[in-house]
Amino acid sequence: MPNIAIAGAGAVALTMAAHFTSLGHRVHVWSPSGQGTVALAAGARLSSSGEIEGEYEVSVVDTPAALCETADLLFVAITSNGQAQVLESLAPFIRDGQTVLVTGGALAFAGPYLRALLGLQRTSVHVGTLNGPFTGGRKLGPSTVVTPWIRSVVKLVASPATDTSATIVAASKVIGNSFVDGANFLALALTPGNAIYHTALSLGNITRMEAGEEWCGFLHTTESIGRLAEAMDAEKCTIGASFGIVPLSIADSLAGGNAEGMSVQQVMQPRTHQRTFRNGPRSVQSRYIEEEIPFGLATIEMLGRITSVSTPVITSTIDLFSIMRCRDYRTMNSMVVQLNLHKMTAPEIMEFLQTGAIEWPSAQSV
Repeated sequence: MPNIAIAGAGAVALTMAAHFTSLGHRVHVWSPSGQGTVALAAGARLSSSGEIEGEYEVSVVDTPAALCETADLLFVAITSNGQAQVLESLAPFIRDGQTVLVTGGALAFAGPYLRALLGLQRTSVHVGTLNGPFTGGRKLGPSTVVTPWIRSVVKLVASPATDTSATIVAASKVIGNSFVDGANFLALALTPGNAIYHTALSLGNITRMEAGEEWCGFLHTTESIGRLAEAMDAEKCTIGASFGIVPLSIADSLAGGNAEGMSVQQVMQPRTHQRTFRNGPRSVQSRYIEEEIPFGLATIEMLGRITSVSTPVITSTIDLFSIMRCRDYRTMNSMVVQLNLHKMTAPEIMEFLQTGAIEWPSAQSV
């Protein structure tokens, strides 16, 4: 029976733990803070409702070394603002022949960063970035999750991209044919619409978030919010074109490729009873701001600057949030800085992502 290891203990990590355990895999979970697995470590079973119904026994480990020791396949399911520290903790213990998959947040460049930490000479270690997790849901309690959806297949691009086929083969040996070739890292990174949509939604509803009010992200995706998201998306798509990439529009991205000419508002407004009300963030510290801006919008803006594509709407949005929240969101993604991406040309970035031929003088190999 294969061992699947998961770094993280949030909603994505624990819904994936329930999913893979339900399929008969042994699952080991490590919480970097130690707080997310207290109940599970004390003997509680992981309870899931929704698409995964049942209670499951999940093993908890307390160190990155122990997590890597058990893993046939290792998932990193950590929020973008914690990825650098977690990857630096894991890197010394990742064994030759292991496969490590980073779920989502591709614009943070966590996958390429881990590859740089490991060093290109460790070619038997496969590092892949996924276009999202296998499961979605919420953590309702210390050992309770709800899992409203499961994806049967996810896109994967390796770091470097030339290793993608081998990474898919290695990961598929553990959990079956669950991966397709994402072809291009930047296409994978620029297609999801969450960074743009969540930021636009937060800007229009920030007083609700600060006041801790009940509000609905679907219902409050008004015409104005939709227009702001579409304007930022137009800049993103122009940047993609400058790299030879055609990302999905934000409406198509949010609709799973089936927007059929609809606006963002039309895609996100409630159309079923189940979507009539769902809580939007009730804290201004939400990932909608604290992750999506520094690890999403700021990266898109950087790519535009490299290719001389003007991004007045994205730049203004970052500036507004920086003023309102009194912080410099452009300096928060240490992985981009360590990789020296901001100093590369567009051809150098593409070569770096494809072949790993570029040296990273400020990234420290282990």
